[in-house]
Amino acid sequence: MPGPAVGRVDCRINNAYAATLINPNASHRTPVTTHKLASGRRVTAQGIPDDTAQLQVYVPVEGPEFNLETLSAAPNGFSITYRRGAQTIILTQCRVSNEADKVDNGNGNVTITYDITAGERLVR
Repeated sequence: MPGPAVGRVDCRINNAYAATLINPNASHRTPVTTHKLASGRRVTAQGIPDDTAQLQVYVPVEGPEFNLETLSAAPNGFSITYRRGAQTIILTQCRVSNEADKVDNGNGNVTITYDITAGERLVR
């Protein structure tokens, strides 16, 4: 029987707690191709996985908590660390591939959505 829900997931950017992060999402996608042979057999080939993430950040009145564009320009990019149950997932060599602002004038909210591509994914 499963245990209790995890609750709020601790997420860090370059090992600093990201307080304004909303709903981080990460994807580990391995390309797989099916080859249909003349003999009628099917075989599969597996490629190198792609690791991506999408981070939505709430912007307080003072401005964004961190500047991912600047961090992305660093020689090794930046890292994203979060917990998945008992596991710690670390995405390294992260770069911003897309940035989109969402302004909600009715509620006075501004959020930034970042699409991230990671160079490596570690599971501990």
